Amino acid sequence: MELGAWFDAEGKYACAVEEYEAASKLEPHSGDIFLRRGTSLLRAGNPTEAEPVLREAISLLPSSPEPHEKLAELLEASDRRADAQAEWDAALNLSPKSIPALHGAANNLIVEGSYPAAIRLLRAAPKSETLTLDLAHAYAAAGSLADTEKVLRKAVSENPSSFPLTRALVGVLVDEHIFERTFEEPVNIAERFAAEHPSNVDAQRLYLQMLVAWIPQGAQTGDVARVTPLARKLLAAHPNDAYFLYANGMLERQAGNYKDAKAHLEKSAELDPKDDRVHYELGMVLAATNEFGDAKREFERTLALGNTRPEVRFQLAKVLRALGMPEEADKELKLYRDQMAAASEQRISKLKEAEADKALSSGQTTEAIALLRQAIDATPEDAQLQFKLGMALDKTNDITGERAALEKAVQLDPDIAVAQNQLGYLASRSGDMGSAEEHFRHAVQVAPAYTEAWINLAATLGMEAKIGEARKAVAEALKVDPKNTAAIELEQDLKAAQR
Repeated sequence: MELGAWFDAEGKYACAVEEYEAASKLEPHSGDIFLRRGTSLLRAGNPTEAEPVLREAISLLPSSPEPHEKLAELLEASDRRADAQAEWDAALNLSPKSIPALHGAANNLIVEGSYPAAIRLLRAAPKSETLTLDLAHAYAAAGSLADTEKVLRKAVSENPSSFPLTRALVGVLVDEHIFERTFEEPVNIAERFAAEHPSNVDAQRLYLQMLVAWIPQGAQTGDVARVTPLARKLLAAHPNDAYFLYANGMLERQAGNYKDAKAHLEKSAELDPKDDRVHYELGMVLAATNEFGDAKREFERTLALGNTRPEVRFQLAKVLRALGMPEEADKELKLYRDQMAAASEQRISKLKEAEADKALSSGQTTEAIALLRQAIDATPEDAQLQFKLGMALDKTNDITGERAALEKAVQLDPDIAVAQNQLGYLASRSGDMGSAEEHFRHAVQVAPAYTEAWINLAATLGMEAKIGEARKAVAEALKVDPKNTAAIELEQDLKAAQR
């Protein structure tokens, strides 16, 4: 078995599997050998073979959470999330403070859209950098950047030397102020961390990225002169770093040094051909030197890589006109104008949404509702805004308005599980059990780990006298959360009703 462990450490997983298989024949009741063999099979990319081996490890190691955790990883990779959640829960039953199990279970809930459940799970979790980042992720996914910032600020104050936490805090501060483009605080945080950790290349990269993001705002907040020395220093130390090459190329292009810019950007594109920013900057250089055919190619590559920002369309239109292609240029200009108009509306919407979030957090519900309506006026097809409005109206007991907003939300995006669940609750309150059942079923269909929706579905089915189906639904709830008090009580009530 020692040789198998050596192969594992060297990344030679196929060889490790052979050693563990030989060892398992000598010790067929060793759960540890089966666990190692299953893990190696998983790492070697053989999930089909790994699954029965890991299940054997579970039977041989009934009190160990690790085989459940490894099997859950396998099931996650196979997109069998409900089964994976059951394994994460089994691991947590054996070891409630297991960080790998808490991490896996929380991320599964986040992927399923069960943000409240993930937040509840992580709030009571032991202190861990990984779990703190998961909690921040859950809050952000739920649309609560204020809570995300609060969690990360506290974590960074307690662990100021953590780069992952610092990077996450910088990221959320940028996200919160992306439309105002007031990045002074995140830049200062990145600068301070980089100064305190000069050998941390990722920290230096983050600081450079923040400075580069400020350049378009002008000299008051950050300019080329401030960024250039750092960019050159980092490139000199890491001449084959694609991002450092890109940053220098961009700065050189803005300074009119097209020769060096072209050389750096072409090398960056060779190292990372999928970075759309590099192709855009290279297109700008080529357009400036009248190499319009090549510039067209680079702008089209930028678009093909998913960067369809208005400025790309505008620059491509200019190049097309220079190439004598007026019709194609006019098409790009129309797309540019349409996108600019939409971007303006989106900016207004996001600003109003941010103001509404602050109003809600301070208990100013009426003001928040008015701001959310203004945000919706700007972007009426935003399903999440409609859902937020519905939940804000819920606080004022405006049931009619809440239902209308939630129905609009699911019309725009039927797979918002929390909206479907809330509509089911409203239908149940009004006595429309058929509609309630329909909404709850949709919620659990799109989010199989959504415990609350399973419980609501079970209760509704019980009231419809569909006791057998109700018991199946509550069993699903308990599969996700075996200790859920409401589910346990409902299960007992349903058993009594079936006697």
